[in-house]
Amino acid sequence: MAVIKIAEMKNGVPLRMDLDKIRNRHGLISGDSGSGKTYCTEYLCMQWCKAKSPVLVLDYSGSFKRNQLEEPLREMEDIGVLRREVIYTNGLSVNPALPQMKDVEENILEKKADTIMRVADILKKALNLTAVQKNIVYRIISDIYAGRELDSFNYILENIIQKLLEEQEAGMNSIYAGANGIHILNKMQALTDQKIFLNEQEVYWEKMQDGAITLMDFSYFEASIQQALIEAVLWDFWNYWTNNGKRRNIMVLLDEFQLLEFGKGSVLELILTQGRKHGINLWLSTQAIVGNFDKKQQKNLSQVATRIIFKPSEEDIKMLRDSYGKNAERFSGMRRGECFIDSEVLGFSGETVSIKTFAVIPKIY
Repeated sequence: MAVIKIAEMKNGVPLRMDLDKIRNRHGLISGDSGSGKTYCTEYLCMQWCKAKSPVLVLDYSGSFKRNQLEEPLREMEDIGVLRREVIYTNGLSVNPALPQMKDVEENILEKKADTIMRVADILKKALNLTAVQKNIVYRIISDIYAGRELDSFNYILENIIQKLLEEQEAGMNSIYAGANGIHILNKMQALTDQKIFLNEQEVYWEKMQDGAITLMDFSYFEASIQQALIEAVLWDFWNYWTNNGKRRNIMVLLDEFQLLEFGKGSVLELILTQGRKHGINLWLSTQAIVGNFDKKQQKNLSQVATRIIFKPSEEDIKMLRDSYGKNAERFSGMRRGECFIDSEVLGFSGETVSIKTFAVIPKIY
């Protein structure tokens, strides 16, 4: 039986989750800065490790830098149980141009045009392109790879640059040679100069071990590049895990996830709606819901089965009154480390029960 303790009541009664019994193990952690969210995420990572599950942390807020970690996690890093990949220095060995599964159960693979559009969307975010410039990138890739398969992402970037240079040098009167083409060329050359994407393809996910943490550090990049890189990584992970994960449990943690694409067709929406069939347990952390997510996105968040609420913003408290009534009136007075749990947990007789209660996060050891 794989059991983790997610918190404990103020009288010391543990709140435990049986990973074998609870089908939906997605979680959402929210609360103001300094309320205890980061400590909670570290605690939960330790709990999933103790349950012999692999843990993947995608960190772009800097919350998991070594000097921010609790001592037990630093010790895990010292002995190699926590493996850190600093993407800024090591580069990224994933290929966003691989076709992804649109529906794993129906075995539906995305069409080439969808793959090209996704690559163009990643570049739009990374380079802060306009919608018109994104469409130009889409057309360039479609022209270059008409009648043949896509290369690795790095080669696609090089081929786009080559195409734009040829158009500029020839002085051709085309959309590729105009002001938009020059803008894309300059931005793309700056991106490739950073040498983020590696030609050598290493499958990170094959290195993941049960009971260990893989920490991918995306700090040091500007926000738009972080967003594009993490979405590229999540697509690569989704493609691998749904085909090779053997449905074993894995915890995937995203801190301050409001910076990522969360609408229909996004990889986060796909993981939330289909991930649990493949053992993917997505845990999301954010300072606030109101102001960061629209109504449709908030509806997507209803896919999570466990809510851990630390002291919320005043706007969030107003929203939470609809779900938690009088309990929400106490949220403004919560102290650091105090939280409100809405989850299915193990009852005293081993049955699964739903609870809504105030709790605290135990000491990490």
